[in-house]
Amino acid sequence: MYITQIQNCEHITSDDMLTAVDLLQVVTETIDEEEIETALTNTVSMPEDDEENDSEDEIDEDDAWVGFKLVGDNFDKNFRRTYQRMDYQTVSRHYFHCYAVRDRVNLNRASDSLRDGVIDIQQLLPCDNDDLKMRKNFSVLITRILVKNFEPFKNQEHSVVWHIPHKYSKEMERKSEIVPLGVELKDENKLAEMCEIMDSMHKYVPTVTEDRSVTLPNGECITMRESRMWTTLFGGDQLTIARARGAIDIRYSHYTAEEKLQGFLPVVEDWHARMTLMKVGNLEQAVFKRFWH
Repeated sequence: MYITQIQNCEHITSDDMLTAVDLLQVVTETIDEEEIETALTNTVSMPEDDEENDSEDEIDEDDAWVGFKLVGDNFDKNFRRTYQRMDYQTVSRHYFHCYAVRDRVNLNRASDSLRDGVIDIQQLLPCDNDDLKMRKNFSVLITRILVKNFEPFKNQEHSVVWHIPHKYSKEMERKSEIVPLGVELKDENKLAEMCEIMDSMHKYVPTVTEDRSVTLPNGECITMRESRMWTTLFGGDQLTIARARGAIDIRYSHYTAEEKLQGFLPVVEDWHARMTLMKVGNLEQAVFKRFWH
């Protein structure tokens, strides 16, 4: 109901304060803070006591979480000739830029073992609570648009929720720790060079190597080297991840775990979607156009 009213508010002036106040009242009632907290309670458990939260965050230095992920994307450059000839044309170079990002969320207490029992179907399929949460989040975005772009709502800036609370709000407030890993002078669109890129980045995967003695049927004893790896996320856009999966698949028949690239778990990043959203102009205006136009 209030979405239709918002679309009709583009021509609001100072003389239309009555309409603006009525609209703000409708939106304010919709995004009441108590309702937002109630909607988030079922899926997000926020700490009630700061002291308890601080005690949980205190972890020994030996047990501190040092996880990270690797991210990469193609880097293309065209070199144009000042004087072009038949044998002296524009040259297109394709490189690969990569960096590492440290995890902000402490996963020290997380377990890799599977849980026993039957999975509750309510945890997988959308439910009424999910629909309610989505409507509340959209309402928060609408109020930001109103306060920033419509003069009659400027005095209500103090009542706007500028950050939607979630379980890891505190961790996500910290700045990301990024370590550049340089530029590989290779083209990800060529399978052989993509394998070389993956080999170069695989050296950053945490690995523990052990020597194990094996006795053959003929009585001969040989030493075999085994590697245990910590599965590391390898992020990129959909094209990069498709190339990475192709490189891993073609290495399936190789001998060692390093050659098989078993330490990587390719995942798709969404920074292209965020960048496109920012290019439209103001972030709030882009969100408004994306969902309600």
